[in-house]
Amino acid sequence: MSSASQLGLRVEDPPARLADVLRERLTADRVSIQHIDPLRKVFTVVAASGEKLFSAGSELPLDSSTQILLAADGRSFVARDFSDVAAWRRPADLLVRAAGFRSGFTVPLDCGGAVSFSFADVGDHDRRLDEVRRLAPLLGRAVRRQEPPQLTRRESELLGALDRGLLFKEIG
Repeated sequence: MSSASQLGLRVEDPPARLADVLRERLTADRVSIQHIDPLRKVFTVVAASGEKLFSAGSELPLDSSTQILLAADGRSFVARDFSDVAAWRRPADLLVRAAGFRSGFTVPLDCGGAVSFSFADVGDHDRRLDEVRRLAPLLGRAVRRQEPPQLTRRESELLGALDRGLLFKEIG
């Protein structure tokens, strides 16, 4: 069981490097780090390593993924075999299966994000899950550092009204 320093991970590392190191250390076929925006009900891929599925910057509806939906609720997801998970029927779930991934897990991050691991083979991921849970505080700080401040719904409305007001002044 490795600590962040033993893996050479630092909070200053870009999320892409964190994803690369985690994929290699845990021998995953794919790792992705997501930021979850509960107000807009979307998640955005911040970094991806290994077999590509969604690239960094991809934004998807929160309810399109079983594992990200659980992470948004602060719960981990683990599946020894995706085909054994009755709820594994959301659009992103089906795409993960179609891409050849058969098992995996997701750990929520305290920043309002998640880190997901996918494997081409069926397998027991409890040891890996425990290791990632121990690294979650560092990963959360790294992802939080990358994210711009999130506006509340009211702040977004006011910003839109300000933009419309400035546009009206320019026209008038």
